[in-house]
Amino acid sequence: MNAPVVPRLAALVLPPGLDPAPIAAALHLAGIAPLSVPLPWSATADLAHDLRRCGLAIVVEKALDGDDLDHIATVLAAETTMADYPVIILSSRPRLQARLERAERRLAGLAEVMVLDWPPHPATLAGLARAALAGRRRDTEFRERVASLEASRAASVRSDERLKFAIAAAKLGFWELSFPERRLVASDLCKVNLGLPPDEDLTYDGLLDIVHPEDRQKLLDLAQQAIDGHTDYDIECRIAVPSPGQRWAEIRGRATYENGEATGMVGLCLDITERKAAEDRQHFLMRELHHRVKNTLSTVQAIVGATARGATSIDQFYRDFTGRVISLANTHTVLTEELWQRASLHELLAKELDLYDHGNERVRVNGPPLELPSGFAVPLGMAFHELATNAAKYGALANGAGTVSIDWTVDETDRPPRVRVAWTEQDGPPVSPPTRQGFGTRLLERVLTAQMHAEVGIDYDPAGLRVQVSFRLPEGTAGMPSKG
Repeated sequence: MNAPVVPRLAALVLPPGLDPAPIAAALHLAGIAPLSVPLPWSATADLAHDLRRCGLAIVVEKALDGDDLDHIATVLAAETTMADYPVIILSSRPRLQARLERAERRLAGLAEVMVLDWPPHPATLAGLARAALAGRRRDTEFRERVASLEASRAASVRSDERLKFAIAAAKLGFWELSFPERRLVASDLCKVNLGLPPDEDLTYDGLLDIVHPEDRQKLLDLAQQAIDGHTDYDIECRIAVPSPGQRWAEIRGRATYENGEATGMVGLCLDITERKAAEDRQHFLMRELHHRVKNTLSTVQAIVGATARGATSIDQFYRDFTGRVISLANTHTVLTEELWQRASLHELLAKELDLYDHGNERVRVNGPPLELPSGFAVPLGMAFHELATNAAKYGALANGAGTVSIDWTVDETDRPPRVRVAWTEQDGPPVSPPTRQGFGTRLLERVLTAQMHAEVGIDYDPAGLRVQVSFRLPEGTAGMPSKG
């Protein structure tokens, strides 16, 4: 810190007519220049300006008449940088004792008041003025140091508060390990991140005990490598404490050294359980996506071949193929809303049949909430598409009076649960068995049987087509609420 600058200039407050030369000569002995301050002062601001320019004031007692003393006190009280301002009063003590006492009382706490007999001895005045400036310089330096320390302390407090907030917001737990005593100190948040109560004592051996056995040696090996290599320590490990699911923690640290020897480690602990769960979900979705894309491409390839075999023209191939791909897309839409886990049978039917109903209630759906695994939703969705397309071309939806009913039941007394779906057409044109097996029939009889191990029954009743599909669900699928 640079030494404070105190002007080597003295304000001379003299009564009118008094020659300032003797006082100025004495000040020159101390290397101090005089500045005559005219009286009376027109405003307190003028006096403040003059006093700020100077390092001390020299007042001849005869100048303390009227309000001049109050002016000085007012200025010193308002100027925080002029605390303990040196004021030397030159006075004839026997005559003016009462006035001096008043001056000292008025300036108490505001100025460092010193009194010399009038007329002063030049050397005495020079020495006192020099000492007054030196004292003010020391006082100013002390105040600046105190102010600097207080500012540093306040900044440190603010910095600590910000650091504490950042650590709490980031949920970072702090820990410190002393090697000689094997003593571990852990913050409350560190314990919470490890799945422990914040008030539980945590020892070094206790920490090793809660690290998953398969990760424990890795934790010790990486710590030793960090100590030997003077590098940071960072490990993600499983924590073996009672909790729903697998708990994970990331432990970071750095060794401390004395005379080249490692004496301990300090670091942070973070709960990364949610991040690890998110990574697992992402990996699962990537695997599932890869599997589904392969299956979808295989399905499209099969649709192309089957449609081509049954088509008699390019236009027919285009219409049939487009409809079947749209059906596949509809099923995928329902599945993607549930992250490819399951599909609501209600929603699956709505996607396939709303096009043919037109709000006339010619298509009736009835059954309990049921969600299908993705491996069942795709073939069933395509089967419903083929049945609906056939009904619109040749069956109950080909005229203005026919109806289609889709009913299903879930028998949960059977294990695995068994689903029975009935497709029933009524009041449509007379039905007769087909002369050749088309894509829809092959889909019902072969694909559902192969992919779902379903039992399929087709009855070409002249009064209306009837299809029965029976299959078992994996455990835990039946009866789950579906959306809508």
